Amino acid sequence: MKLEAKLEFRITTALLIAGGEISSGLGIDKATIRDKDGKLIIPASTIKGKLRDECQRILVGLNPNIFVCMPPRAEAMCPQPFIDKKQNSVRCCPICEIFGSPWDPCPLYFSDLIVTSEDLNESRNIKIGVSIDRHSRTAKEKSLYYLETSPQGIEPAFINSSKMSKGLTVHGEIKDAKHAALLYVGIQSLLNIGGSKSVGLGWLDGDKIKKFSLDGEPFQPSESELKEWKDG
Repeated sequence: MKLEAKLEFRITTALLIAGGEISSGLGIDKATIRDKDGKLIIPASTIKGKLRDECQRILVGLNPNIFVCMPPRAEAMCPQPFIDKKQNSVRCCPICEIFGSPWDPCPLYFSDLIVTSEDLNESRNIKIGVSIDRHSRTAKEKSLYYLETSPQGIEPAFINSSKMSKGLTVHGEIKDAKHAALLYVGIQSLLNIGGSKSVGLGWLDGDKIKKFSLDGEPFQPSESELKEWKDG
């Protein structure tokens, strides 16, 4: 089945997705990532990884007895756990059927989301923190660090505006409506993205799905499609 989805992520707090170039002379330890034009982005790899974790959490919650492989170790991922020598067949767990594995390419394509506000690209916010010793529960010596995040107190929206991908964040093939339902719920249940979530960074709000279609028709999961996962 052909799947197409347009997403919008509205960040209600400052965002940190480490990987950006360190600001010279400022002593920044981690800087949130930007594209070649200096625009704040949420990379496709971050979206895919976060959705994979969320869909796996939901699936195991629906059916604790269902088997899913154990990323990120390649040797513990599909199809190794599902090689059926009796029937001479190989298959993947439901999560790898959606997101792929080191041994099986992902059937879906993910795109970066780029901030819509041009003003934010000129703004930089420096957050100061200190590492805590887990045993003594006190600050470690010489452990002061600096993070460069998106501006605090502004709620930027991130979308894909690329004409090449028709503004789609996710597109490609998906096995059936049951798998599409799991992906849909996984997207809507995302609460945060990026790093330093424990200190309040990267929290999301609002409806994240602007378009979700299967074979050209609008799609919204029904209870019966999610119940199929419960029934195994």
